Amino acid sequence: MPVINVGEKKEMGGALAKLVKEAFDKTEGKFTVALSGGSVPSVLKGGLADSGMDWTRWHVFFADERMVPLDHKDSNYLACKEALFDSVEIPKDQIYTVETGLEGKEAARKYEEIVKAIAPEGFSLLVLGMGPDGHTCSLFPQHPLLGEKSRLVAEISDSPKPPASRVTLTFPVIEQAKNVVFLCAGIEKADPIRRAIKPASEEKPSATPARMVAETAKNVTWILDDPAASKL
Repeated sequence: MPVINVGEKKEMGGALAKLVKEAFDKTEGKFTVALSGGSVPSVLKGGLADSGMDWTRWHVFFADERMVPLDHKDSNYLACKEALFDSVEIPKDQIYTVETGLEGKEAARKYEEIVKAIAPEGFSLLVLGMGPDGHTCSLFPQHPLLGEKSRLVAEISDSPKPPASRVTLTFPVIEQAKNVVFLCAGIEKADPIRRAIKPASEEKPSATPARMVAETAKNVTWILDDPAASKL
């Protein structure tokens, strides 16, 4: 799988913009994207808004969402809004948010219905991050949701990282995506990146969910800075 080491974190936005534009140009009609929170929104600021795409073709989902109000500081939607949506012309009714005021199971069920309606053949692109523990989306090491085989979206009420209540995409829809990009920066990501890309034989995939994505999804690319790539 391609690994792009951009050197400094500030260069990640430009590398992402190039990959997104390539995926966009190969896609006819709707361009369906799912974005993570965490450190991903800060990278979105670094070039994507100036890439000259037809934003009216974009349909945006969230790879996971914390069950907090959409204007809360922990909201992935709010982070992406401030980083990207406020700077580009994506139609507001083509940005699909989780109904965070609902109970988690119902919110996940309703979000899955929207995913199936808008992206029935899978997302055009997933832009994901990875935590220092190797989690991605809200799929955490050794968690039962790693084995989900039927639902495309699921609730999690026991996230080891607060807030505990979240909604997340699951492996069945991740594996359908046409393209997946991981954005990872910082020395704290170096060991989980090594486990994801160059795992030792005794290391279990479920200990590093990002590795499971890398091994099962299509067209996975990693964009890293020097510290994150230091153990490869």
